[in-house]
Amino acid sequence: ERARSLNEDSEQIYTAALNKYQFDPYTVEGIPSNNPVCAKKAIVKGPAGQVTVRFVDRCADCKEGTMEL
Repeated sequence: ERARSLNEDSEQIYTAALNKYQFDPYTVEGIPSNNPVCAKKAIVKGPAGQVTVRFVDRCADCKEGTMEL
């Protein structure tokens, strides 16, 4: 539950960091906080169900196509 950060109209939203390969091409003027990927949501599915995440950061160590929750 460490990453649980937001509650929007009873929807639990977790934070996530997107890999640099998908994040960096959209960074504006080298300033990550200006990246339009920030604040975008995604649904993450797994064997125990699914959660909604909002991208708030860049994951420098993540492999291409992955994210850090």
